[in-house]
Amino acid sequence: MRHCPAFLIGLLLPLVSGVAMADVYKWKDANGSVHYSDVPIDGAVLVKTSSRYGAVGGQASIPAYARTQTPPPSPERANEAIATANATKEVREEVAKTRTDQCKKAMESYEKSISARRLYRIGKSGEREYFSEAELEQARVAGKLERDAACGALAKKN
Repeated sequence: MRHCPAFLIGLLLPLVSGVAMADVYKWKDANGSVHYSDVPIDGAVLVKTSSRYGAVGGQASIPAYARTQTPPPSPERANEAIATANATKEVREEVAKTRTDQCKKAMESYEKSISARRLYRIGKSGEREYFSEAELEQARVAGKLERDAACGALAKKN
């Protein structure tokens, strides 16, 4: 039983030391008070790091490429990022809706060409000119290709 406290300390020590690993930044506020934090802000100096380049020390002990910290975005940049994300989402939704509409129209056109006995075009004189069997077959193949292009994987299921 005498070895129990030493055994518990040996077990808990690695757990406690893992919690203490974090980057620490130091800065002075407008009143000259010194503050420490794990969140970098403008003007803060890295005084302790959990990286493999050194546990304690100033930035000089850390290679230049490892020192580059991404500062938190300014409110203006945060608002720009939110606006860009919202615009990107809207564009994606509009593109998806347009593609769905194009697919629907292409499917309707193809179904119409398949189910119709005869297809026609309006000639120069304004009258109907009916397709020959060869032209009808070409129009149906063109309709299928257009449907496949507009609908992609959806066309394969139907």
